[in-house]
Amino acid sequence: PKQEFSWVYFGSGLHPKSATNTADWDEQTKQEFQQYLQDERTVALKTGLDYSMKNLQDNQKERQKKFFRMFIDLANKNKLPLVLHIRDAAEDAIELLKEYPIQVEAVVHCYTYNWEITQRFMEVGVKYFGIGGQITRDGMDDLREAVKNMSLETVVLETDAPFVRPKDYIGKVNTSLSLKVIIETIAEIKKLKVEDVVRQTYVNACRLYKLDE
Repeated sequence: PKQEFSWVYFGSGLHPKSATNTADWDEQTKQEFQQYLQDERTVALKTGLDYSMKNLQDNQKERQKKFFRMFIDLANKNKLPLVLHIRDAAEDAIELLKEYPIQVEAVVHCYTYNWEITQRFMEVGVKYFGIGGQITRDGMDDLREAVKNMSLETVVLETDAPFVRPKDYIGKVNTSLSLKVIIETIAEIKKLKVEDVVRQTYVNACRLYKLDE
């Protein structure tokens, strides 16, 4: 029931993997989605590109791009921030954001790209980057360099639960408790105090999703 979870906020959208073979929305589907947009708990729209699937065809990529453009338009019209799922598709995402500029705040969630790609995302209007369990794992030197170079004012925390566990959480349930090791890792990389990372990332999330600080 709505009143039971009034403290839960969410992003509405369509995962790019689902968009791969999804037919164009008919009027009924559009109306159903519009109900989510009118819910005060909807604080963002989610879309993106995901090319990680095996044997992904060009026409399937084009369907993802079509929904990507549609959600940029919806976000701009409804003044809702965008949560972008970009996996193995940074080049196409950046080109689309050049062609269809965002007029709202945006975050690339589950971020894993290097500093050069990070700067290019910032150039096309992306202000925030969702840092999760990957930052704690071995072999993530490019991501660690990107986090070292990006301003703390651009960092938001995430778990991507239940999937992206921190290094020490392999085999454990991934909950918000895992944020502790993510925060500590970011503080170590950026040579900051843990409490400063906690304070600023909280403020960043509130500003991104237009919540009271």
